[in-house]
Order: sequence, then structure tokens, then C-alpha cells
Amino acid sequence: MLTRLDAIHHLLRLGLLSPNDVTERHLSVSETLGRNHLIRVEKEDGAGFVIKEPRDPDEFDASTMWMEATLSWLSANDALFGRMTPWMPRFFHYHEPQKILTCELVACAEPLVSLLLAGSSVKPAVLRNVGSALGILHGLVSRGSTKAPSEQLFSPLMPWVLSLGSNTGRYAPRTPAAAEVLREIMANTAAMQQVRQLREGWRTNQVIHGDAKATNVLVLKDSSVRIVDWEISNFGDGLWDVAGIMHSLIVPNPRWHDDPLNEAINKARPLIDALWQGYLSEAAPFPDASDPRFLASRMAGARLLQTALECGYFPGPLPQSMPLLLESAFELLSYPDGTR
Repeated sequence: MLTRLDAIHHLLRLGLLSPNDVTERHLSVSETLGRNHLIRVEKEDGAGFVIKEPRDPDEFDASTMWMEATLSWLSANDALFGRMTPWMPRFFHYHEPQKILTCELVACAEPLVSLLLAGSSVKPAVLRNVGSALGILHGLVSRGSTKAPSEQLFSPLMPWVLSLGSNTGRYAPRTPAAAEVLREIMANTAAMQQVRQLREGWRTNQVIHGDAKATNVLVLKDSSVRIVDWEISNFGDGLWDVAGIMHSLIVPNPRWHDDPLNEAINKARPLIDALWQGYLSEAAPFPDASDPRFLASRMAGARLLQTALECGYFPGPLPQSMPLLLESAFELLSYPDGTR
């Protein structure tokens, strides 16, 4: 993996930094090691770069970096995907052998999840902006993609949680805690029926982010947003992205979730409504006359199930919020309009 010094040399070679930037020590360099390795290089004026690489470029998961680089490159070089430029960090470079992606550091921005967890007042304009971005991606961009060479870059994607209960189930619990959560989910026949219906009705005709959530939305001071982490983008059902944002608004922190579902929805209602206003103004027409918000609510329930299972990945006891988290998921799946 790159060291911080390697990152500086990398940016010098690309011409993104000047020798004067380095010698005058007007730089701040930090790194984060998670699923991927990120190095942030920030200039004195707040502008800068994010250098992102997989832990091991030879591992299968490293292929997701190629997908993110592809979306970033398209936003900068393709007229169709260029419609997404206002909502994506600027693309600078991708080094395929080591799978190193270099993009703009979005200066003076806060993750939406941090604002929600801090209890900050998030302006509805922020969520309208997110909705507009997703609507353009699922509408104009997706319609053009199915007719353009870019179609060859994408393949159908279905979230693993929707495979629960099928012969091709893709989830295996890694811990006893996860196995316990899975047993409770599988025992709820009504929820499993809804998961099956979501699976059978899944569409694969839209370019989707695939992991849309508050963590991956950066909010600038003017209420504009940037959407990051496009690693699992592919063809799928655009409402899954909308459901991911709804999930974040209703349950910002699953490990400390303590509001009954109706209270959580009421708190989030102005932001959810703003999200839909932005989305419906730009999205593709829906294939039937049913209200897409009901389907997205069911998908938000499925995403809550996925979150509950992911909580079981970690050693130790389940979070105390787990019963309420599962109850909320089951209610959203069975009663997406909020009535029982």
C-alpha cells in the first residue's frame, strides 16, 4: 500500500501538486484504513485530493475499485454520465495495475450521517438535492445507458439480503449472534413473503449506486451534496438507492436505535418528503400506477434486515437496539403505508 510520502510523489507525477506545494509545507496528509486504504492530501486553502486503493490489489474485492473508477471517469468524460458531475467528486486519475483512484477532496463538507447523529438541523434542500441526483441517475442516465456502449460496463445486481429464503441464498452467518438474528428473520413468515415479492419484482434496467446511505453523502455549506463510494454500482432497481437514504433518515444509528417506527418516521418526515420531491421531479416513469413510495418503504425494511444481519458480523453481544431494529424492519416490510 502507498505510504503518505508515496502519495505525495504520486500527486507530483500527475502534476496535481507542484514542488512549491511540498517545499512550502502547505499540505496536510492523513490516512484511514478500513475496507480500503484512503489517503487525504489537503492544501492550505482547503482544496485537495483523496487517493483510494484496496488493501490488496490482487484480491477479488479489489475489482470494486475498478467500478468506482469507471463511474468517476464517465462523469468526467462521457456526455451522458456527465449529467452526474454536480453530485460527484471530480475525477483525476486511475492506475489500473495497483487499482489506485485519485479524486477531488470535497472541502468544507460534512457527511450527512454526522449531521443526523449530532441532531443538527438538516435543511430539506439537502435531501431534495440528493433526490434529484438519484432521479437523474435512474432516469435520464439509465435510459441512455441501455442504448449506449456504456451498457457493456454494467451487469445486473441484486442485494444479497433479497436472496434470503431462496435456493440461491448468498448469506451465511459468520458469528453465533448473526445466526441468531437470521433465525428470527427466517421465522417471520410475513416478512419473508415480502422479501420474496421484492426479489421477484426486482428490476435491472437502471444504473444504481447500490450503497446509497447517509454515510456516502457529503453536505456542503450551500446545501449542495456530493455522493461518494460508487464501488458496487451496477444495473438494478433505482428504488433501492432511495430506500437506502430513507433507511438512514429513519434509523441514523442502528446500534443506538431507540425510537418506535412511527416516531422515527414522524421525525424524519420533512426530509423524506423533500427526498421524494427531488426524486420524482427527475426519475424515470414507473412501470405501473402504484405509488413507488410504498415499494421503497418495503425496500427500506429489507435494508434494515440487512443492517441487522451486518451488526452480527462483529464479535460480542448484539446491540441492545436489535429487537426494535427488527421490529421496525418487519413493520416497514408488511405495512409500508404506516398503517397496521
